[in-house]
Amino acid sequence: MESLVTKLVALVANLSRKAALDAIALAGFEAGYDLPATRKLAAAVLGGNPDLYLGTIDPRVFRLVGLSTPLDPAPETRPYVLRDGKLSASLARAVRVRRDAGVRWAILSASVEATIGRRLSDDVLRGLYAKGGGDLATSYTGRGTKEGVPTLRDAPEEGARGSVEA
Repeated sequence: MESLVTKLVALVANLSRKAALDAIALAGFEAGYDLPATRKLAAAVLGGNPDLYLGTIDPRVFRLVGLSTPLDPAPETRPYVLRDGKLSASLARAVRVRRDAGVRWAILSASVEATIGRRLSDDVLRGLYAKGGGDLATSYTGRGTKEGVPTLRDAPEEGARGSVEA
């Protein structure tokens, strides 16, 4: 860890704090460190308490989780990326299955990146989800409530307290 710390101190010297944390998080992931060890690495490079770095809702953590959990390998007869570089229907189905299992978009994006070796835009990722049979209108979109899903938010709940049945 000491040699990595020395290398990172020199690397992040002229970077912004955000860019430095990105570099440290990626270096920790590439070195095979888990989250607590990566927090200690950040503290060793930037100073301070390890608990100050990389909280569990930090986007860097979502990216690291995604990179460490690639999609299942594609069957040889149905590769995720076709010879012409286009993304396949197999990848679209794999994206839908993973997303429908409750995975965050940020984690799914990094999982796809780890699988195919390149980053996709959010629009392309959502397009793959829809192409794989997913319904973007009902896919959980965040905020921890039904408010994040328009089709659920706007529909009256069946048997809700205070509802009037005709």
